[in-house]
Amino acid sequence: MPVNAVLRFARIAPRKARLVADAIRGLPVAQAEVRLRMLEPRAAPLLAKLLKSAVANATQNFNLDPKELRVARVLVNEGPRLKRWMPRARGTANRIVKRTSHIEVVLAGPPGQEPTRARSAKPAIETKKAEELQPDELRAGTEPKRAGLGKAEGPGAVKPVEPPRGVRRLLERKHGSV
Repeated sequence: MPVNAVLRFARIAPRKARLVADAIRGLPVAQAEVRLRMLEPRAAPLLAKLLKSAVANATQNFNLDPKELRVARVLVNEGPRLKRWMPRARGTANRIVKRTSHIEVVLAGPPGQEPTRARSAKPAIETKKAEELQPDELRAGTEPKRAGLGKAEGPGAVKPVEPPRGVRRLLERKHGSV
């Protein structure tokens, strides 16, 4: 069971993000964090935040020790492209493609240690079983009344507002009767 974190629709070109991803692939988490802090490209803070999220997933959901984790895979795939236009000379236009990336960081523990799912602190939601439900005969009389749904009736009903006289005549000319 892989321990991962995914960043989708990151506003950075995949080609630029892959340069930073190659720098941390296969490293222990502590070394990868240090290396990401030292790198200058704009993708480094994005990957640092994503790595921190993956470590948090491993500790919270699988009870893994962050010191024993290493970066197993870093996938940088292309997301949707935003197409923009730049006006140029003589009424022409150049196309500008703003690329996005989907980045996934996959962590692995020491070899031979399989991650186990941590128990959640939340109680399980109780659902009624089929035997506990009421039979159809008892529920048959509880159908809501459908008469008069389109009419404004009752104390809380909203009554339609009549438009002012001049507006009514204008609407009648354009759309028939109002």
